[in-house]
Parts: sequence; C-alpha cells; structure tokens
Amino acid sequence: MAGHHKAQGQTLFDAVDALMAKVGTFHNRLVNLEDPRPGGAKRFAEAMERIRRAGLASLGGEKVASWEDFQTGLWHGEGRSEPILDRPDNRPVALPILHSNVLKFRLEGGGFAAFRPSGTEPKLKVYLQSRTDAALLDRLEAEARTLLGL
Repeated sequence: MAGHHKAQGQTLFDAVDALMAKVGTFHNRLVNLEDPRPGGAKRFAEAMERIRRAGLASLGGEKVASWEDFQTGLWHGEGRSEPILDRPDNRPVALPILHSNVLKFRLEGGGFAAFRPSGTEPKLKVYLQSRTDAALLDRLEAEARTLLGL
C-alpha cells in the first residue's frame, strides 16, 4: 500500500486524508461497564429488557433510524420488521443470524450504539460510533449509562 501511494506521489497521510474526504470520518468508543455487586448480571439483563421495550426514538439527540434485536433476530425500521440476515446484500443465499442478547440502534447520521452484556459476568459493553462528530460519543455514552441505570 505504501509503495502504491509513493508511486502516485502521495504520503500515507495524503492517502488517509483522501480516504476521509471520500467516506467521511468515523469516531468510535468502547464503554466497558461492570457491576460487581451481588446480582450485577441480573441488573444488566433487566436493563437490556427495559431498553428492548423502550421503543427508543432517539439516542444522544439523534433520531434512531432502525434497530436490531439479535435476541429475536429481527430488524425494526421504516414501519416494519424483518429477519436479520447474515448476507443482506445477497438475499437468495442469506441465512438468519444466530441469536444473542445484543441490541444495536442505527442513527440517522450514520452512527450507532450497540449493547452487549456478558453471558457469564456482571459486565456489559457498549459500542458507540459517530459519523458526525466526536461530541456525539459523549452524549451517547451519557444516555447509555442513564438507560442502564448507572
């Protein structure tokens, strides 16, 4: 890759800048939450159910465009629900995904928030991404902590 861009008269920094101009900038954050008190895993499981039932219309001030519930295997958006497929780009050969206790909320601005509790420990990970600005990550994290009761 470096040789290719050098032959084009570009540094790797030039190549990254060109890529960012083409596809945009992605800001990411992983939030590791832990509740070591007795019953912590149960509290996280209850929080996931609250979020699942909440019907969130927005997160961090951005509208939720769609959301995926990997436990039920359903995508929800545009007024309908349909199975989450492993190859949505090739529906004739696609298969339904394996079920797991994960929720993913896709935002209108291109970002997302995903919640995944541990199956064995009182821990929960929140994966955040923004396609607009890094400040959205702060708002998403704050709202995620509120939704989880932390």
